Amino acid sequence: MVLNDPLGIAFLTLPSYQLADHVINHFSLHRGWVLTHATNPSDIIWENLSVQPGIWYVKAIIINFCLFIVLFFLTTPAFIVNLFRTLVVKPESLN
Repeated sequence: MVLNDPLGIAFLTLPSYQLADHVINHFSLHRGWVLTHATNPSDIIWENLSVQPGIWYVKAIIINFCLFIVLFFLTTPAFIVNLFRTLVVKPESLN
């Protein structure tokens, strides 16, 4: 399965932080690679590595838009009702 659908991501384990810095500084310049220090393996959600960034952002925008619509229509009527409760009409102005 891995060879049929590669992600373009590789993790390299090196014995020291200094050697990792050396690799990052020298190999990324000549090969066109994007090299960074990885986070702790326990902080990586391995199942989510296959999700492309563009798809992730589209999903996030859709979810946030839906939440905005739902919360807007749930909170706006309550705000308007409370606004009408605070309005005081003077009896002289009714004539």
